[in-house]
Amino acid sequence: MKRIYVLFVFAALAGVLTAGNYAMAQDYMLGPGDLLKITVYENDDLTTTARISGNGIISVPLIGKIKVAGMTPGEAEQRIDQKLAQGYIIDPHVTVFVKEYKSKQVTILGEVARPGVYTLTSNATVLDIISKAGGLTDKAGNRIVIKRKTKNTATDAGAPDALPAASQKGETAPIAGPETANGAKASGPGPGSTYITLNLKELMEKGNMAENLYVKDGDNIFVTKSGLIYVTGEVKMPGAYKFKEGTTVIQAIAMAQGLTDKAAPGRTTLIRKIDGKDKKIKVGMDFQLQPDDVVSVPESFF
Repeated sequence: MKRIYVLFVFAALAGVLTAGNYAMAQDYMLGPGDLLKITVYENDDLTTTARISGNGIISVPLIGKIKVAGMTPGEAEQRIDQKLAQGYIIDPHVTVFVKEYKSKQVTILGEVARPGVYTLTSNATVLDIISKAGGLTDKAGNRIVIKRKTKNTATDAGAPDALPAASQKGETAPIAGPETANGAKASGPGPGSTYITLNLKELMEKGNMAENLYVKDGDNIFVTKSGLIYVTGEVKMPGAYKFKEGTTVIQAIAMAQGLTDKAAPGRTTLIRKIDGKDKKIKVGMDFQLQPDDVVSVPESFF
């Protein structure tokens, strides 16, 4: 009975997501390279497919060339309706369907299952792109870095920076060096780039949707790799463990399945690299760790 209930809930959720995706696709801004299927109700001879040119123009039977880049499919339908109604067809009903999305792409790299280039079919968020890329790996860190062109084009104007229900909290900073979209410094003339840093822990664990920004055409998304901490000595499972912000010595020991009967926790030490050199520090159980720290629990003298 429980299995049937779970399947029912999953099916219902899938239906909601499908409807949501359709609605989002209708908000998609058309751009160069997109392939459209244009249908005129009860006028099959006018049905056509057209690819949007580099200038944002398509050719439609009877009315000729028309600019649609920067419009949603619905707005393009209205524009073609108006043109056909001007002496060609009485009360036309036009449908514009995007057969191929080509104009907007983002790249996602780092700790995702399938890094690569993905095409935007709607106003997608960071989580949408992570989902397309097969989700996070178990080595994913706490940060996502987005490299974004600072000069917006008409084709990305329709994508807001943040979800409507939340303000943008991503930290932004112009790139000071030469690593920009066109090789020019961001502070110089012409388009540059901006880094946007998002807190993955806030998004995934605390549900802070202010960190779930909409992505834009040309974005390069990088999911950082988590650091490691090492636990050695009198613990049940010595080894390397994934670092999380705020992890303490006692939590690291818990990751290593706890202390052995021979452990002397009061003499626990930490090895940390400071100024390029390893430093040995005596620490308490509540001491907060950093990536690459080594926690060492010695054996008791008795």
